[in-house]
Amino acid sequence: MGRGKAKVQIPDCRYGAACTRRDCVYKHPPKPAKSAARPIEKSDKICFAFVAGKCAFGRQCHDKHPDEASCQTIKERYSKIDCQWGRGCRTDGCLYRHPSDEIIGPALKLETKPQPAVYAKGYNGHKVDAKAPSVPPAAEASSPGPPGVREREEQGQCAPQAPEQFAGPASSAPVPSRLALEQPVQARRPDPLDQEEEEQVRLEQLAATLRFMGFDDEPSLAAAQRAHGDLNQAVEHMLP
Repeated sequence: MGRGKAKVQIPDCRYGAACTRRDCVYKHPPKPAKSAARPIEKSDKICFAFVAGKCAFGRQCHDKHPDEASCQTIKERYSKIDCQWGRGCRTDGCLYRHPSDEIIGPALKLETKPQPAVYAKGYNGHKVDAKAPSVPPAAEASSPGPPGVREREEQGQCAPQAPEQFAGPASSAPVPSRLALEQPVQARRPDPLDQEEEEQVRLEQLAATLRFMGFDDEPSLAAAQRAHGDLNQAVEHMLP
């Protein structure tokens, strides 16, 4: 045979110990050895739930689980002692003695009894009569008008009035005819005086703009008048 083969150096995996690929060909750091499970410390106290066959912790229970012979001895010992709760015992897997005609099981549901209604202190003080005082129909028909007027009439403060006075004032405005509604509304003609005032105000505003731009006061108004309100033309007139 020829020369011995040189040992091949396998590069390390870029993911290291976090690599999850099972068939990865790169080198990974060695996995830490699993530490031995710490034994559970058992106490000397006997688990009575285990004796009754009701322990839910199993091997993880911290109390002591005796063998079958010891469990049978414990059951016989406690079965001779009466339970202090008697028929009312609801402990699942109780080892004490109970009446034979009573089923030992989970706690019974409490049934709430209906309670009488409780009212506030001031409730009884305000009583409403079931029957309201009724007014005879003849009395209502004999006194026209609102209730307040009827009371004043009974006291003699005012004379009876006609029903027409309570209806309110009648409208005296004439009802427009159909022809008047169908006629088109004529447009309002512009007033020449209003147009002149608006034109003068617009020219003064333009002159004020020219003065703000640095032009003289007197020629600015004349330039605004010649430009007919156009700012660009007014500036051209003001320039030399």
